[in-house]
Amino acid sequence: MSFIKYNTLEDRIASFWSKVAITADDNKCWLWLGAAGIYGYKRWNGKQERAHRIAWMLPDYVIPDGMEIMHSCDNPLCCNPKHLSVGTRKDNADDREQKGRGKQPKGEEHWNCKLTEVEAIQIRHRLANGEKRSQLAKEYGLHYNTVKEISQGKLWAYLDGSIQSGNLSPDERKTDEQGNHTGRVHNPPKTAS
Repeated sequence: MSFIKYNTLEDRIASFWSKVAITADDNKCWLWLGAAGIYGYKRWNGKQERAHRIAWMLPDYVIPDGMEIMHSCDNPLCCNPKHLSVGTRKDNADDREQKGRGKQPKGEEHWNCKLTEVEAIQIRHRLANGEKRSQLAKEYGLHYNTVKEISQGKLWAYLDGSIQSGNLSPDERKTDEQGNHTGRVHNPPKTAS
């Protein structure tokens, strides 16, 4: 693989901006068109650098040590300097939370959830009463390490055990054709009163 060697800083700057879709309306996002992951990347001064950080540094801004470049537009590929500002990691996290972008779903709201809150608490109680992790993992259709992390409070950590759970009857537990637990509890049909 060969790399183009630029003779001047102006050549490097021109090469960078040639990979940005600059719009006539400078209030809109200018998207990075070069190599990208979540953020665009480019080699700059001998290291891989995020494209929006380079856009901030051109032509003569400096990013102080320990500081980050934040997007007011919340578009990670945007290189429009009008949408960029300097802030601390905490500033960036606070901005993300304020805009509602940082909250990860937890518990039953998580896309990969296999248990209900009631079941997670039941697993904790049953482990505390001496039942084996391997047996509970098999019964609930979980990996052994998942049950271990539930017992250690690494998973379902926000639960304090205050939910009044009781035991689920087989009619209340969702199972497959072989009777193995498949994860979620369904609501039994309500009877008319």
